Amino acid sequence: MGLACSTSTTETPPPGTLEIVSGGVSFGEPPFQTDYSFSETITTMASYEGDILLGTNTGVFIQGALGFKELPVFATLGDPMETGAVQAMTPRSEGILIAADNGLFHTFEWALLASPLSELLTGQTVRALSCSGSNGDETVWVDASDGLFRITNTSFDAVSFPDQEGDPSALGALENSVLVAYGDTVYDLSPDDWTFTTAPEGLGVITTIVTDGQTAYMASDQGLVVRHSGGGYTRYTLSDTNTAAAVRHVTLNNAGSATALTTNGIVSLGPDGPSALAPIATESNLLSVDGFGDVWVSNAQSAARLSVGDTVTFAPTVSDIMDSQCSGCHAEGSVGPKHDFTNYGVVLAMADTILERVATKQMPQGYELETADYETILSWFASGMNP
Repeated sequence: MGLACSTSTTETPPPGTLEIVSGGVSFGEPPFQTDYSFSETITTMASYEGDILLGTNTGVFIQGALGFKELPVFATLGDPMETGAVQAMTPRSEGILIAADNGLFHTFEWALLASPLSELLTGQTVRALSCSGSNGDETVWVDASDGLFRITNTSFDAVSFPDQEGDPSALGALENSVLVAYGDTVYDLSPDDWTFTTAPEGLGVITTIVTDGQTAYMASDQGLVVRHSGGGYTRYTLSDTNTAAAVRHVTLNNAGSATALTTNGIVSLGPDGPSALAPIATESNLLSVDGFGDVWVSNAQSAARLSVGDTVTFAPTVSDIMDSQCSGCHAEGSVGPKHDFTNYGVVLAMADTILERVATKQMPQGYELETADYETILSWFASGMNP
């Protein structure tokens, strides 16, 4: 295994090697920020069909137009009626898999269903989940209080590594293998024959791993680590000094790469390397990205939306929706109160009323907005109601 250092990189390193890329990022002015406070304790966060899910000590909450609302549990006879405290969440091929005090659950449209896999983990605390495959070929990897497990439709396997007696610090499933971190040691395990390789030294202490099935991104106390599809590794120090910037959390973004929460701010990884997205004003330890590309951060009692994604403007985007969906009832000579919803000032003055009536489906009367139009209007409100 080899190690190389550089200030930039255009090619992925060979399998089993680590390239260290030095260089910091400069943060500009903070973006528009929308804050949400909670009486519950936030334990985990994920993105579900473009919306943000928050796992708390009482249940799962989903982002809505008027704030966050709790997802109901649809229970059949004998199933738990509530999740209890949420321990971990992970994306799967369809929806989100959730581990909580009352078992495993999965999203189904805008509700939660109990998973039959719960019986395999009765009485255990789950620290991390990761999924690969889909439907009948899905594999679920679980880091639980009794150890590391692989669950498939046909098997329930306990997994261990030589000389590792503690708990994994992170895990992430790839298409044909799983990465398991024990601090600064990362194993790449092939479940087909239960063989593994050890990643090169120098990755730092790994606390989070997310994958898109081919590429893995890791939060490290020594920067942002990428395990490329070819098996090579790159560690971005995110610093101009000899001391790397610690990454607290990492998540997949809408550009097919990763966004990282560092001690200094939010960093996005693109084809040309890392770039600064936004400084952060409050202490945060969780991170996610919504369907508009806006970044969400949270700590135990609060969450914040940072408007760094695609800017939604009133003209022409929102005004066109308002005109086509609202003017039929509110134009001169129509049945409803007269409002010029193509006028920015008019809509701005009525913003709270419009938001409430659209969010509660009172308007438009007689039908619902298309999902894309609905989410565009909500994003415009949440991102500062740009002209």
